[in-house]
Amino acid sequence: MPISTDSTNGGEDITAVDQEYLWPDSSEEVRLLRHRIAELERQQTINLPMIIKMELELKEFKQEMRAKNELVGTKLEQMEEWKRIAKLELQNPKSTFTLQQQHKQQEDEKLCCCFYLCV
Repeated sequence: MPISTDSTNGGEDITAVDQEYLWPDSSEEVRLLRHRIAELERQQTINLPMIIKMELELKEFKQEMRAKNELVGTKLEQMEEWKRIAKLELQNPKSTFTLQQQHKQQEDEKLCCCFYLCV
């Protein structure tokens, strides 16, 4: 059955011969699709090493970020503890003196141990 195309070819009907040139046959379409698949597979093969490298870099970056977050958390805890101690020391001057003595005694003990180890 001919297809009417008044607006495209001046009212002439498209024949089977004309249709052959307008629409590719299925074997041509399959050939083009296979060509496109082969092209995409080549691109994937080329890109695969880069993708693997980028995935490894991302994994390493995530590990570094976790380690830094843990370090920041630890530092924050230390700072909170120092803040609490400083607050207590300000509230009780006698405890400050006692803590200073204990700290000095610990330092002296460390020096003695180092001295005996060096001799």
